[in-house]
Amino acid sequence: MSTYLADAVKNLSVTGPSTVFSYRRLGPQGGVPLVLLHRFRGTIDWWDPEFLDYLAADHDVIVFDNVGIGYSGGEPRDSVEGFADGAIEFIEALGLPLVDLLGWSLGGIVAQEVARRRPELVRKLVVAGSAPGGQIPDAPALSEEVVRIMTKPEADADDLLYAMPVDADGKPSGKAVALNNEITDAPTYSGKKILYLSNGKLRLLDRGTKATTTVALDPATERRVPTSTVSAT
Repeated sequence: MSTYLADAVKNLSVTGPSTVFSYRRLGPQGGVPLVLLHRFRGTIDWWDPEFLDYLAADHDVIVFDNVGIGYSGGEPRDSVEGFADGAIEFIEALGLPLVDLLGWSLGGIVAQEVARRRPELVRKLVVAGSAPGGQIPDAPALSEEVVRIMTKPEADADDLLYAMPVDADGKPSGKAVALNNEITDAPTYSGKKILYLSNGKLRLLDRGTKATTTVALDPATERRVPTSTVSAT
């Protein structure tokens, strides 16, 4: 059974003009809330509960699924501007006059767009493992395999492991981690979906019950997932 407080937080809902949003809220309320914006294809189930617990020790933390993502209704947006529209709609639906934003990966790009369009709504902005958005000069193109994984209706464990780890030189490994056979031979690992791999632990989601568990890996066979750098303005 999980020992993280974030795993015990219930789903809440709030209705905006275009849809009903699902969200979770934890930590002491009364100050400026910290709203988290997720990565590409991420949902509220994919946030690391240890990370959420750490933030919620001193902050009013809110995670949510954008329009058409995860537990939220509506048609998914297909642009940064559309995701920013959804984030603004959610914040306003909660009646929040001012927030801090933390955006990870695609969420960081969306957070910047929210702050650009609605500066009076954002007190502080944290951009984690992200970019300015748009085309970055001289950036390498994504490989066909990465594009295939990104556009699959549902990525499996092998896809996740392919996309994330690096080799000894810090370059994409191409075929992920040398995990023990029990895990690599079972992409869903006893019917549970792999959420992420980090620091010798495999985070799993039960598709039916939505319960999460953590499985320790053998350090001798694990290849570490790179840690994203964080910048704040």
